[in-house]
Amino acid sequence: MSIQELSTDQEDPLLEPAGACRQCLVDIEINGRAFPKPQASCTIPVENGMIVKTQLTSAVADKAQKGVMELLLINHPLDCPVCDKGGECPLQNQAMSTGRSESRCEHCASGCDMRTDVRRGKTLRRLAGDDADVNEEWNCDKGRWAFKYEVAKNRLTAPMIRDSSGQLQEVSWPEALAAAAAGLRDAKAGVLVGGRRNN
Repeated sequence: MSIQELSTDQEDPLLEPAGACRQCLVDIEINGRAFPKPQASCTIPVENGMIVKTQLTSAVADKAQKGVMELLLINHPLDCPVCDKGGECPLQNQAMSTGRSESRCEHCASGCDMRTDVRRGKTLRRLAGDDADVNEEWNCDKGRWAFKYEVAKNRLTAPMIRDSSGQLQEVSWPEALAAAAAGLRDAKAGVLVGGRRNN
């Protein structure tokens, strides 16, 4: 019997646990000796003297599960956890219960193949991947350098509207959208979109 079987049933009793999704990562200690890193509980047999810490009792297991969930979602559409499957998708259910219900991802909609190098939670550099269908092995200056916008001290994090004295003030999104609509209502305006958009 595996650790996971003590609390939950397997999805398919005819299949042996493979530990592929890594969403049951736990900290394990046996006879005072801890495993060096979190293990998939579905593949570990129960033993005497075993101490198991789940994501509820171990910050390491919790961080590992959330990190794996982000990797699982990275190649899915951004709305994957809240798409129309509405509870019929195991990945969606797990994303919501794990607490990582949305991907981080990006300041550009081109979808280039990129590699991001991170150290201690801080992005240090970005390099192009190798995808012949999108960006081959190249990336633009924005993709290479513009990631620093996220931690810029002067980054705008809320919409702003000029008050009667001409000073910018933070407002809610409904207020900002209403002001933009009012400003465009009687004005001739055009929008320049990117070359990859359709008509």
